[in-house]
Amino acid sequence: MSPIRGAGKVRGRTFFVSTSGLLFLAPVRCRTGELVDLEIFIRSTVSIRCKARIVGEGTPYQVDFVEFASGDFKAWNDTLLDLHRASIKRW
Repeated sequence: MSPIRGAGKVRGRTFFVSTSGLLFLAPVRCRTGELVDLEIFIRSTVSIRCKARIVGEGTPYQVDFVEFASGDFKAWNDTLLDLHRASIKRW
């Protein structure tokens, strides 16, 4: 996975995560079609790295995943499955 050149790191907040993308809020302006590098922390010491394309401008931004770092797609899917199982147990 090659890095995307840009303005550096920015903290944001994710919402509505899925296997194909997510929504996020960030204090920067992004344009539709722009590629961004994401590092998504699934625990305080565990993160997933990927490239994503901005497909919807606004608040929040919508992105579709383009490429995951080696092994991170499986970790992402496993995390989503764990979240889904936990939500089912609450019902």
